[in-house]
Amino acid sequence: MTYNPFEFISQSDAAKAAPKAETLEDVLNWLDSDGCDLAQTVRRTYSQAVKKAARLLNRSADRIPASSMHFQSQFPNRNYDSSWGKTFSAAKRWKRNVSAAINGATGLIAEHRARRSRQDSWSSLQHVLEEIFTSGIKPTLV
Repeated sequence: MTYNPFEFISQSDAAKAAPKAETLEDVLNWLDSDGCDLAQTVRRTYSQAVKKAARLLNRSADRIPASSMHFQSQFPNRNYDSSWGKTFSAAKRWKRNVSAAINGATGLIAEHRARRSRQDSWSSLQHVLEEIFTSGIKPTLV
């Protein structure tokens, strides 16, 4: 499942979908649970990436905080170590997978999706402008 920012999700659904993981062990448990709506292949990829992060830090997953900031501080973007991946792009992909797993398990993606799907005056204005644009009528300014 890919992230769609325009998908409507109610606030109550977002609250239910936000599990609030605290450690990488919680992230792994979320990936194995029924509450995770990712495809099996994506779950497997994310699980392997999270386990690799724990192995590289030489700590068990239940002792590592589930925080993207903590992860980025341990594996900074400007540095590259061959243990992170065979190539620089492989290391970037691995880091992206770990960050996505952490963000999904901590509920950041669900919160972002809920904010994007709010029905407010701006969304009403956008809807009206889309109707005008698709109707082919040229608006005239008075």
